[in-house]
Amino acid sequence: MPVAHVRSGPVMLLVDLCPRWLPGYEPVSQPLPPAQTLDPARSLVHQGRPFAAHEVLGARWKAGPEEERDLWQGLAQICVGLTHAARGSSVGAVRLLERGAARLEEYDAGDGSTYELDPTAVVTCRT
Repeated sequence: MPVAHVRSGPVMLLVDLCPRWLPGYEPVSQPLPPAQTLDPARSLVHQGRPFAAHEVLGARWKAGPEEERDLWQGLAQICVGLTHAARGSSVGAVRLLERGAARLEEYDAGDGSTYELDPTAVVTCRT
């Protein structure tokens, strides 16, 4: 639930909408192995829980090798973009979806493993 703080003087109500207080938030402390990260993330997105999928992907991105950063960070950014879209923030959604797509396209242009994921299909919403 949001936390409200009141300052003296004119009453100032600050509501912190940190994602950890949103329904469906599940922090991920231990990253899954790369090949086992995609299925739970995909399942969470299909369940309408893209922020939880972002947590799974973000843990892999932070634990993974530098050469895979664009793959995992791009996927995580796309999930945050979907979260923004679901909350009605079209500006935030477009920005993060574009950033995520650019990272996936950059990664796909190289020769890194995609763990049987088709980055082009993700960018064009075919998965």
